[in-house]
Amino acid sequence: MTDRRRRRPVVAVSLGDPGGIGPEVALKAVADDTLRRRARLLLVGSAAVLRRHAEALGRALPPLAVARQAPPLDGETAFAEDDSENGSTGGPLHVLDVAEDGAPSFSFGDVSAAGGRLSMRAVERAVDLCRTGVADAMTTA
Repeated sequence: MTDRRRRRPVVAVSLGDPGGIGPEVALKAVADDTLRRRARLLLVGSAAVLRRHAEALGRALPPLAVARQAPPLDGETAFAEDDSENGSTGGPLHVLDVAEDGAPSFSFGDVSAAGGRLSMRAVERAVDLCRTGVADAMTTA
């Protein structure tokens, strides 16, 4: 098992409302190599929503490693390819997809009940990841 003091912390980032700025904020955060060298980011929300925001912003996404289940407790398997000693950021972007019925229909700038449910589910999963030791911290974009 990895010594938590030696490895970069895992930060669960809930993506917020699909129609809001959360996915855009998350995309900007994962584009910051300095941040990715300091922490292993696990985005929690909908991969489809993330892709749609990236397309609207004209941003290229790194390869996505999308899962519907949380990574193993020690995080070694889920983050092995981007946890080198020098803090390499070349691995895929990890997304825990909590959308139950695919991505909700949404419009940029508009709120919806489906978007609110997805946002809340992402926060609840991020909290669970912290409680179970999969993530060291959480934040909401």
